[in-house]
Amino acid sequence: MTLTNAEQIKKYQDLIIKIQAEERELTEKQQKIANLKFKEVRNNPDNWEWRVIPTTESSFMNDTKYNGIRVEKRIKQQILKDNLEEFRCVGSDFTQLDRWFGMFYYRTEENILHSTGGGYYTLNSPMLCNDQEWQDILMLKIANKYIYNNKF
Repeated sequence: MTLTNAEQIKKYQDLIIKIQAEERELTEKQQKIANLKFKEVRNNPDNWEWRVIPTTESSFMNDTKYNGIRVEKRIKQQILKDNLEEFRCVGSDFTQLDRWFGMFYYRTEENILHSTGGGYYTLNSPMLCNDQEWQDILMLKIANKYIYNNKF
């Protein structure tokens, strides 16, 4: 039995719809797997590298200048390179190679660690921060209590 042109078109259209649905399902599965893997990478403190840059910045609210530090972090580059294709669908800024994420922090006269805002949180603030803790942060020996971790 020979199919009419309309029947053949309908058959191929149905086949295309089926293949597109299977492709969507596979893509969704791959995305879920990539999101879970990225979540594990992101939530492991050993997967991050840090840097501290002494600097002076102005407040967004007024013209006050603060001497402080820019504290930045990024996922270790080799981890990203090894998973670049898989993490492409994750949709997180932290998957970008060669980019640091951070914020400016300063210490008040009352020994309170604070930020001027803007950027990506890397440290919890405001928090009390004594001289030794401040020196430790400058030396990249950041105590866990200061590390901002928005686990997903």
